[in-house]
Amino acid sequence: MNWVGGRRRNVRRTVTFTPEEWATVTETYELWARGRGASAQFGRFAREMLTDGSVRVVETTWDPEQVLRQLRPIGVNVNQIARRVNEGDLPTMLAVADLRAEVNRLTDVIGRMCDDYRTTVRKA
Repeated sequence: MNWVGGRRRNVRRTVTFTPEEWATVTETYELWARGRGASAQFGRFAREMLTDGSVRVVETTWDPEQVLRQLRPIGVNVNQIARRVNEGDLPTMLAVADLRAEVNRLTDVIGRMCDDYRTTVRKA
Protein backbone atom coordinates (compact mmCIF):
# COMPACT_ATOMS: atom_id res chain seq x y z
CA MET A 1 0.00 0.00 0.00
CA ASN A 2 1.45 3.38 -0.95
CA TRP A 3 1.42 6.60 1.06
CA VAL A 4 -1.66 8.06 -0.71
CA GLY A 5 -3.98 5.13 -0.09
CA GLY A 6 -6.90 5.90 2.21
CA ARG A 7 -5.79 9.44 3.10
CA ARG A 8 -8.14 12.38 2.93
CA ARG A 9 -5.22 14.74 2.36
CA ASN A 10 -3.32 12.85 -0.29
CA VAL A 11 -1.34 15.64 -1.95
CA ARG A 12 2.09 16.00 -0.40
CA ARG A 13 4.63 18.77 -1.07
CA THR A 14 8.04 19.50 0.40
CA VAL A 15 9.18 23.00 1.34
CA THR A 16 12.74 23.94 2.22
CA PHE A 17 13.88 26.89 4.34
CA THR A 18 17.05 28.70 5.21
CA PRO A 19 17.84 28.66 8.94
CA GLU A 20 16.68 32.28 9.19
CA GLU A 21 13.39 31.53 7.40
CA TRP A 22 12.83 28.50 9.60
CA ALA A 23 13.41 30.61 12.73
CA THR A 24 10.69 33.01 11.52
CA VAL A 25 8.32 30.12 10.75
CA THR A 26 8.98 28.59 14.16
CA GLU A 27 8.36 31.89 15.93
CA THR A 28 5.09 32.42 14.05
CA TYR A 29 3.99 28.83 14.75
CA GLU A 30 4.72 29.20 18.47
CA LEU A 31 2.62 32.38 18.63
CA TRP A 32 -0.18 30.64 16.75
CA ALA A 33 0.07 27.51 18.93
CA ARG A 34 -0.02 29.38 22.24
CA GLY A 35 -3.25 28.49 24.01
CA ARG A 36 -4.37 25.86 21.49
CA GLY A 37 -3.16 22.89 23.51
CA ALA A 38 -3.38 19.53 21.77
CA SER A 39 -4.96 21.04 18.65
CA ALA A 40 -1.77 23.02 17.92
CA GLN A 41 -0.39 20.79 15.19
CA PHE A 42 2.18 22.14 12.75
CA GLY A 43 0.35 20.63 9.76
CA ARG A 44 -2.82 22.50 10.67
CA PHE A 45 -0.84 25.72 11.06
CA ALA A 46 0.89 25.24 7.70
CA ARG A 47 -2.39 24.51 5.88
CA GLU A 48 -3.99 27.60 7.42
CA MET A 49 -1.05 29.78 6.41
CA LEU A 50 -0.90 28.42 2.87
CA THR A 51 -4.63 28.39 2.15
CA ASP A 52 -5.80 31.51 4.02
CA GLY A 53 -2.67 33.55 3.52
CA SER A 54 -2.42 34.69 7.11
CA VAL A 55 -2.79 33.64 10.70
CA ARG A 56 -4.26 36.07 13.18
CA VAL A 57 -2.46 36.01 16.49
CA VAL A 58 -4.23 37.82 19.31
CA GLU A 59 -2.11 38.41 22.38
CA THR A 60 -3.97 39.41 25.49
CA THR A 61 -2.84 42.37 27.54
CA TRP A 62 -3.43 40.62 30.86
CA ASP A 63 -1.37 38.18 32.82
CA PRO A 64 -2.95 34.81 33.67
CA GLU A 65 -0.72 34.66 36.74
CA GLN A 66 -2.71 37.57 38.17
CA VAL A 67 -5.86 35.44 38.01
CA LEU A 68 -4.11 32.58 39.79
CA ARG A 69 -2.93 34.95 42.51
CA GLN A 70 -6.55 36.00 43.01
CA LEU A 71 -7.91 32.45 42.94
CA ARG A 72 -5.52 30.91 45.48
CA PRO A 73 -6.69 32.86 48.55
CA ILE A 74 -10.32 32.38 47.55
CA GLY A 75 -9.77 28.63 47.41
CA VAL A 76 -8.11 28.70 50.83
CA ASN A 77 -11.02 30.64 52.34
CA VAL A 78 -13.61 28.35 50.75
CA ASN A 79 -11.77 25.33 52.18
CA GLN A 80 -11.61 26.90 55.64
CA ILE A 81 -15.31 27.76 55.61
CA ALA A 82 -16.21 24.26 54.35
CA ARG A 83 -14.09 22.68 57.10
CA ARG A 84 -15.84 24.76 59.77
CA VAL A 85 -19.28 23.89 58.43
CA ASN A 86 -18.38 20.18 58.32
CA GLU A 87 -17.16 20.35 61.92
CA GLY A 88 -20.47 21.90 62.97
CA ASP A 89 -18.83 25.27 63.62
CA LEU A 90 -20.42 28.06 61.63
CA PRO A 91 -18.03 30.45 59.88
CA THR A 92 -17.78 33.96 61.22
CA MET A 93 -19.37 36.85 59.40
CA LEU A 94 -15.87 38.27 58.96
CA ALA A 95 -14.72 35.12 57.11
CA VAL A 96 -17.73 35.26 54.81
CA ALA A 97 -17.21 39.01 54.23
CA ASP A 98 -13.53 38.43 53.40
CA LEU A 99 -14.50 35.71 50.93
CA ARG A 100 -17.08 37.98 49.29
CA ALA A 101 -14.51 40.77 48.97
CA GLU A 102 -12.05 38.41 47.30
CA VAL A 103 -14.70 37.12 44.90
CA ASN A 104 -15.58 40.73 44.02
CA ARG A 105 -11.91 41.53 43.35
CA LEU A 106 -11.62 38.46 41.15
CA THR A 107 -14.78 39.42 39.26
CA ASP A 108 -13.30 42.88 38.63
CA VAL A 109 -10.03 41.40 37.36
CA ILE A 110 -11.81 38.98 35.03
CA GLY A 111 -14.06 41.79 33.79
CA ARG A 112 -11.02 43.92 32.94
CA MET A 113 -9.39 40.94 31.24
CA CYS A 114 -12.49 40.36 29.10
CA ASP A 115 -12.64 44.05 28.18
CA ASP A 116 -8.95 44.04 27.21
CA TYR A 117 -9.44 40.89 25.16
CA ARG A 118 -12.45 42.35 23.30
CA THR A 119 -10.51 45.53 22.56
CA THR A 120 -7.49 43.55 21.32
CA VAL A 121 -9.61 41.32 19.07
CA ARG A 122 -11.38 44.32 17.53
CA LYS A 123 -8.02 45.92 16.66
CA ALA A 124 -6.64 42.73 15.09
